[in-house]
Amino acid sequence: MLMLRADGKHCPVRHRVSKKKLLTVIAAGLLVLSAAAVMCACGDTNVSGSGTEKGNTEMEKRKHMTLVGAEYDTVNGMMYGADLHLTIRNDRLVYARYFDPAQEAEVSAEREDYKTKEDIAISREEWQSLQEAIEAILPLLQEVVPKKNSGVLEKSKDYLFATDGPNESSFYLIWQNEDGTEEWAQYFIPNDRRFRTVLAIMEEIANPIGREIVYYDPPELNGIYMKNHSGIFSKKKQYSYQLTFDTALPDEEPLTQPRWRLNAYYYRNGVKEGRHALVTEQVWKPVQKICEELKLEQCPSAAWDDKVNLTLYYTDGKYQIVRPDKQTMEALRSYFDELLEDIGE
Repeated sequence: MLMLRADGKHCPVRHRVSKKKLLTVIAAGLLVLSAAAVMCACGDTNVSGSGTEKGNTEMEKRKHMTLVGAEYDTVNGMMYGADLHLTIRNDRLVYARYFDPAQEAEVSAEREDYKTKEDIAISREEWQSLQEAIEAILPLLQEVVPKKNSGVLEKSKDYLFATDGPNESSFYLIWQNEDGTEEWAQYFIPNDRRFRTVLAIMEEIANPIGREIVYYDPPELNGIYMKNHSGIFSKKKQYSYQLTFDTALPDEEPLTQPRWRLNAYYYRNGVKEGRHALVTEQVWKPVQKICEELKLEQCPSAAWDDKVNLTLYYTDGKYQIVRPDKQTMEALRSYFDELLEDIGE
């Protein structure tokens, strides 16, 4: 492992940390942060679209129900050809309207660029593939609760509904109760690439052209960056800590194992100092576990230029910026300080 001095130059680590000693530090840090997890309010904050799984709330709610249909609708008043409507049940394509521009030889006054299909049987295999893709995102789904006087109309028998703007997308699932009655539930569209798989399967069922259906693994947290740049009159309270997944530089040999880049900046005795290191999964995994236990992804959203925030990075390339409470930030800072001290000067 290489270390970087405060001036940015590489220097060898003077003492290699034993696994036993490092695990001792990690265990001590976990005890401190476990206490912070009990006090942290982030776990009770409801947010959507973070790209991470919030638990099995929707799955628990629907465990005695059967998924029998799905609907996706998007209306884009700014882009021609972007409108799409798909309503699919477990045995048929109920209704589809999609963009299908005419080829040059087919152009005519009667030929429309949008094609519609209604009441077409689908195979058991087609429904099964869609059902499995939807079940993969169920832990992410949060139901939309209509507000009074929101302007949203209930669905008619023709599966039409009103939108209140030029760009609107919606996603519904149809659930069947044990007594045979059905419920329509609208959900926020999750900020997760696995939803692309759901939509691609629905489009292929409606308009089979041999699309490549890509299946994605659930995104995992693989990096964290936290900062406190407050304290206009006293910079000694300012700091930043970064532990993010790293890749080989152009002039480096391919990596034989995953590594993370650890950067830290803080003030000591009124002087700004920096610490840098390349670490392995042995250091990252406990941090990942801590972040999950603290439910950091459920903390209130923050902006990039906020003086105090924390950024979570995921394996699908997305990131989320949140603002944990003061106690959680201080507990994380203490953990990183102890970790840096043990890694070596």
